[in-house]
Amino acid sequence: MDTRLRTSFVPKKTLALKGSSQSGNNVVNPLFSLALIFFCLTVAAAGGEYLYKVLLDKQVVGLKSDLSKAKDAFEAKTVEEWTRRDNRINVANELLSKHKVVSPIFSLLEETTLRTTRFLDFNFSEVAGVPVIKMKGEGLSYTSVALLSDSFNQEPKIKNPIFSDLTLSEKGGVQFSFTGSVDPSVTSYKEMFNQQ
Repeated sequence: MDTRLRTSFVPKKTLALKGSSQSGNNVVNPLFSLALIFFCLTVAAAGGEYLYKVLLDKQVVGLKSDLSKAKDAFEAKTVEEWTRRDNRINVANELLSKHKVVSPIFSLLEETTLRTTRFLDFNFSEVAGVPVIKMKGEGLSYTSVALLSDSFNQEPKIKNPIFSDLTLSEKGGVQFSFTGSVDPSVTSYKEMFNQQ
């Protein structure tokens, strides 16, 4: 018998190649999975952005169409009339805000003037938007003129009251001149209207 070993160079089983799909337990690379998920999300976001842009473009076209229809609905004459009315209202508001009323000054003087004094002359003017009054008056005595001066000094709406030219009259009374300014709110028609 032949005791020699017979060796064959042909393998009886085929060797599995490294990374071949024949082995059932393949491991997927986690970096590849993460990259694949990121790629899918990027593609989905780009598609969503494109669809949103298309939607916005359609809305802009629709709004432009609505705006042009609204412009066509207004007649030019109506717009001109509304503009004229608006201008008139603005001018009227400006005139009313600048309008001055003198009658509240008389009410103020009536409240602050004493019974022992009277005014004989009244002059009203405006200096730099501030109402100024100049008057000549007569009192029974120097004391009554001094009390009138105190009364005017205590009234916050009368500013800078100055009594001057104190002289005795032929009848025994004291004649005087008065100059002072009045708070602009007193002569404002707008303020008077708001108070009523």
